[in-house]
Amino acid sequence: MTADMVTANTIANNARASQESIELLAGHFTPLTKEQLSLRNSVLFEYLLNRNNISGLLGRGITAKIRLLKKNSTLRFYRNVCDIGINSLEDIDDFNDVRFRVWPSIYPDMEPVSFQARRPLPLLYIFYNPVGSCILRIRSFHYESLLKRKTTVKIQGDLLRIVLNKRLGKDVSLKACASSDKYIIDVENRKIFSPGPDGKADTSDDIMLRINPEVLGWRN
Repeated sequence: MTADMVTANTIANNARASQESIELLAGHFTPLTKEQLSLRNSVLFEYLLNRNNISGLLGRGITAKIRLLKKNSTLRFYRNVCDIGINSLEDIDDFNDVRFRVWPSIYPDMEPVSFQARRPLPLLYIFYNPVGSCILRIRSFHYESLLKRKTTVKIQGDLLRIVLNKRLGKDVSLKACASSDKYIIDVENRKIFSPGPDGKADTSDDIMLRINPEVLGWRN
């Protein structure tokens, strides 16, 4: 999707591109909906795939290790991890981050166990479910990278619509979609950009599109 946006932006900044071409692009690159940006199905697919892989371990003759793998606990834990990822990616603030209990009912007073990508699992849980703990650490992926990708697509879509509207002679707003800040037009360096999560311009997390100020009328 970002490659298509970059291509459309190149056309919009080309002085030889016709008005009809720009109008077609503007009609195609409409604001992305919440459903289009949603990554829920991707996370659920990952969960179902890994659930089948974990269940498949029971049928491959590794009975010597089966007591070290608590299947139900592993699957419940992994579902909690996926739910946390979905809630983070979908901007859901009011949620319980431990939906399913990972301890057996014979341990009624055990504290809930949550997953933190950059920290080890609690030692007590590793002792209880050593193989499952290894699987969880291997299978679980960092949702920060998905969230960053989603934000990039959203912001580049915003920047592209600004460029297209400017080329069509329409009024444009530089208000950022993902924050209360404004996008920045850097005429000298020929780019329109968002400073990114760190809020600082000209750093590695900037999200930008190249512009031709003369064609877009930003030299005036």
